Amino acid sequence: MVDGERARQAIRQLDPAGAGQPDIDALRATAAAGRVLEVDLRTTNGLWQADARLHGETAPPRRLAGPSSATPTAALQGWLAQPAVRDALGWAGAVPRLPDTPEAVAHELGSGLLLRQQGKLAEALAAFERAAAIDGQPRAWLAVAETAGAVGEIDTALDALDNAQRGADALPGPERQRLVAERALLEGDGELAVAQWTALREATPDDTYAQLQQGRAQGAAGDFAAAVSTLEALSQRDPNDPRAWFELGKFTLLSGDAQRAVDDHLVRALVLYKRSRNTYGEAETVNALGIGYGRLGQTADAIEQYRKAVELRSMVGNRRGVATSLRNLGNVLALTGRFDKAAAHLEQARTLYTALGDREGLAAVDNEIGLLSEERGDYPSALEAYQRALRGWQAAGDAHGSAQAFNNIGFAHYQLGAYNDAQVYWQQAAEAYAALGSETGSVRTAQNLGLLAMARGDWQQARQRLEDSLAQAERQQMPEEAAVSRRNLADLELMQGNVAAALAQLEPAEALFRQRQDQRGMADVALLRVQALLAAHADDQARAALDGLQPQLESAASEQRAIAGMLESDLLAREGRTREAAAVLRQASQLAIASGVRHLQLQIALREARLGARRNADAGLDGATTALGHAGLRLAWLEWQMEQALAREDASAARAAYREATGLLRAGDYQRAWQLHRLGALAHAQGGEAAAAQRASARADTAHAEAVKALPPGMREGFLLDTRATGPMPPEPTP
Repeated sequence: MVDGERARQAIRQLDPAGAGQPDIDALRATAAAGRVLEVDLRTTNGLWQADARLHGETAPPRRLAGPSSATPTAALQGWLAQPAVRDALGWAGAVPRLPDTPEAVAHELGSGLLLRQQGKLAEALAAFERAAAIDGQPRAWLAVAETAGAVGEIDTALDALDNAQRGADALPGPERQRLVAERALLEGDGELAVAQWTALREATPDDTYAQLQQGRAQGAAGDFAAAVSTLEALSQRDPNDPRAWFELGKFTLLSGDAQRAVDDHLVRALVLYKRSRNTYGEAETVNALGIGYGRLGQTADAIEQYRKAVELRSMVGNRRGVATSLRNLGNVLALTGRFDKAAAHLEQARTLYTALGDREGLAAVDNEIGLLSEERGDYPSALEAYQRALRGWQAAGDAHGSAQAFNNIGFAHYQLGAYNDAQVYWQQAAEAYAALGSETGSVRTAQNLGLLAMARGDWQQARQRLEDSLAQAERQQMPEEAAVSRRNLADLELMQGNVAAALAQLEPAEALFRQRQDQRGMADVALLRVQALLAAHADDQARAALDGLQPQLESAASEQRAIAGMLESDLLAREGRTREAAAVLRQASQLAIASGVRHLQLQIALREARLGARRNADAGLDGATTALGHAGLRLAWLEWQMEQALAREDASAARAAYREATGLLRAGDYQRAWQLHRLGALAHAQGGEAAAAQRASARADTAHAEAVKALPPGMREGFLLDTRATGPMPPEPTP
């Protein structure tokens, strides 16, 4: 059974201009139908008659004529009642009673149907509403509900379904089930919608519309695997139905396979929608292609598709669709650093969603506002926006949106220094994404949990998570996620002193970010490269790289500008320009405070303490670094504490700091391990512990050799000149 919309698509696919009568055999093949029923309703001398021909695959057409009647409704009713008709169609059930439709209602319904076929959805909705207001037939209200849902008028659609249900007793049983299913899908009750459409499909196995709706309902319920399976079967059964390819592309995309969704499904849907002159379907597919191109890192293509989607959705009167495309466009523009344009588009989307009363849409806008705040480097504002998004998605019962909000809230907490809260939200996100079968969500939560393990000093677990996330991202052709995994792995390599490995990870990460025009990602990579060069004591190269980054930093996020300032101060301090370094740090500190990134604030504060530009440093930073729980930062603090204790000849304090440092170093290699062990050797020697001093000195030599080995060959000589021991170990103390 081919529904009316699919039949019209098939006719248009054969005759896009609507200029002639399509070939019946070609029509049957295009619609994947075994037989075609062609009905003519004509009037002669004031009497109406239905005269039909049933076309099979091989036999000549069979004529099925009905009696003459005074009205077209009676003519169709009489034709359906003919035993020959019922036998030919295999119709074993009761003959449906066609409603007596007043002429004014028929006119409005007919006008609405024609307008809907032409893609003029807003005008079609008005015609259906006029028809329903005159007579109140359930079918008229169903037409209102379907069209209102398509243009995003959710409240209007729900009201129409309420009105349809009041007269549902007049409908056949399957239509009453369909009414329940349509309402469940509109209200977000995917499980009920699946149950209803599954029952309808089981009752009529060859009903392709029921199969299409079953797939849509399974996807709405979050069971993407089942939705893809159902829709793949439908696309194999009817390969020319653009709706099946579109829905298949949508749920494949949500499952995380963007490449397949774009290349195999959405492009095919777009061709078929264009061929059938379906502007509404074309608009939906173009927007989905924007999402797919965005996932694949083709940012310019994504922007173009979203702009086309705004135009096409405006043409058909789909206000909700326009809002969604504006929201998507805002997201991509934020990614490319065009923050003001992004904010303007998001505000337009919010206005439309508010007018429509769309809770899910408003939640999605809040999520995008959070992402925009992140791009600008304002994590307190990002957290507030994500929390609003979570409340909205949970109220709307959107499991996928809620999972996304959990993940984003976790990242905001991480940046703000609340590591325990971050872990709770990321674990919730991981569980939610696993239940949804989302590959993209799985990769992103693995990346974030890897970041957390890195911060806490569990470097082995961090490496495992990040390498797994990279492999999964590359296997699923997710360039954005692959770039982030490589950038995070570079950070880990640098923390562990593997400078050459860090630089090797940064090169492909930069290429992927550049491909997506991801300004934040490119700046992140560039700043990490400067840090790696500083760690290698390649100061001239670091200076050149940092200077070359300045134009890009003008529109960068506040924490990126703060990091750049911190690195500038490091270079100035190495040049002996302490006062200038302190002045640069003061500016960087203000930017870090504005961003809310706690780890960065404390990094800068520690540098200020080293330069003597921060009063009462010991009292504040000791407790702050302990409370944050960032292993790398704590080790940097302990290194400075050991230097300070040795300078005032407080061997006991120096040894205590070294003991804490060695506990953290047991987790694996660390960039500054050689210096910590050297200071530990001095602390033990100053305290009269010769054997312990020698052991620490041996560890220092080993760690230093490993650090040299982990450098690019061209940087090893300069590192050795700057970091080799300047003299013998202190003499053993006299007994």
